[in-house]
Amino acid sequence: MNKVFVLGNGASCCCGIPVSKNILSELIEINDKLYQFIDYFQPELIRNGLIPNIEDVLNYIESISELVSDYEIWDRGKLKEFEAKYDKIRYKYTQDEYETKIKSSRLFLIDLPFEVQYYKKDLLCKLSNYLWGFYRKQITGQMYLNKFVKDCISLGDTIITFNYDLLLEKSLENNEIKYSYLKKLKDGVRILKMHGSINWYLQNTKSDEAEDKNFNELVNDYGYCFQRIFKINKNTNVYQFKTNYINQLDMDNFPPYLIPPSAMKKYPELFKELWGLAYEVLEGAGEIKILGYSLPPVDNFAKFFFRRLMLIKKSFGLNKNITVYLPRRDKKIVSTRYKKGISSEIKYVPSTFENAIRNGLL
Repeated sequence: MNKVFVLGNGASCCCGIPVSKNILSELIEINDKLYQFIDYFQPELIRNGLIPNIEDVLNYIESISELVSDYEIWDRGKLKEFEAKYDKIRYKYTQDEYETKIKSSRLFLIDLPFEVQYYKKDLLCKLSNYLWGFYRKQITGQMYLNKFVKDCISLGDTIITFNYDLLLEKSLENNEIKYSYLKKLKDGVRILKMHGSINWYLQNTKSDEAEDKNFNELVNDYGYCFQRIFKINKNTNVYQFKTNYINQLDMDNFPPYLIPPSAMKKYPELFKELWGLAYEVLEGAGEIKILGYSLPPVDNFAKFFFRRLMLIKKSFGLNKNITVYLPRRDKKIVSTRYKKGISSEIKYVPSTFENAIRNGLL
């Protein structure tokens, strides 16, 4: 029976990477502008000492970007007219008080499109730097991913993952197995990274943005460190940074190409291709094993995929089994998101990723 593995954040937790709801607290400090940006939108969390899910924050940023890029009220000239109205009441405050008030509100009155893109880049670079650190160092928990690759994966397989990190790639390298991100390999493994990867970078040769200009120069000067994995159009490409050159180039200042799970996804071409390939792979599988993926409510595309697969199985009597491996503490998630949201026929094995590997549950 053709078997396909789907990996979520739980597969990386064995190496010390926090789940997505906890990772943001590792990336920001109270004095960061990014922290203040988050506080503006979710003050009830921040003021209770809590940090929101990083994917929720990325979705905030994406939603705001869509709004301000199309709505004329955010035009710089109109915003300055808007700000001028407040000059009429400045007599109520001392100069210092007035400047403080304008400064505290300016972020959301002037240059909002620029500011939002700054926070997006800042957050993506922080996340990238943090996750690259796990690739660079020796981690005891890596042995579980190494064993997973050695015992469960065969040449020609496709692995679907919702993770941004490179720990799966590291284990394939440790086992001397070639991999690609889109092309199916007979002598290697194809990885479909549904939300992107920290070693993917978008190049736009017509962009006037400084980071794109810098990245263009980097590709021109160090072309051997990169491999184009997707051509969106004649001016836009997606490049993979080859991990064997990690000690030669510092990529920390370049935001990776990631698309977080969202209820209102507007997919770029690469991700349309990825989801199409993933559906083909899952549709052809007799057995699907989902490891450490909690099926976030906001990720409607994933829910649609699994729901459609189970409906096809039911309608045509196909032999298609889906098994979810999540810790016992997540039993309610399985009950509500998988069994009620997709199909009661989904099997549940209460186990962490490392326990499933250690005890041969796969």
